[in-house]
Amino acid sequence: MSKKESEPSQGGLTASLAGIDTVFEHASLPMFVTDRMGRYQFVNGAYRALLGVSGSDLVGQAHGDGQPETVATRLRETDQQVLETGTPLEFDQQLQIDGGSPTLHFSKAPIFLEG
Repeated sequence: MSKKESEPSQGGLTASLAGIDTVFEHASLPMFVTDRMGRYQFVNGAYRALLGVSGSDLVGQAHGDGQPETVATRLRETDQQVLETGTPLEFDQQLQIDGGSPTLHFSKAPIFLEG
């Protein structure tokens, strides 16, 4: 089988991404994807519910926006660490949400897309 035959077609890739999007959106755990600048690109329903916002309110914003500077700095630093090392990172971080300060467990991993 040639390499071309073993590669997914563009239509197959689009269908696969649509399936991943469905799983992502309906997962019970809060999840988000940011770009290299730390701006939200995708935010699932559980994360929107946790923050009490709609997805359109977050997309394009940095995920440290609205947090104390120490929290925003840590979120940026962990993003940079994951991008530089190419390895996943897990940590706990207290956030300011609706007057409360829950501690969330973050699991960050790099997703490098071609194109």
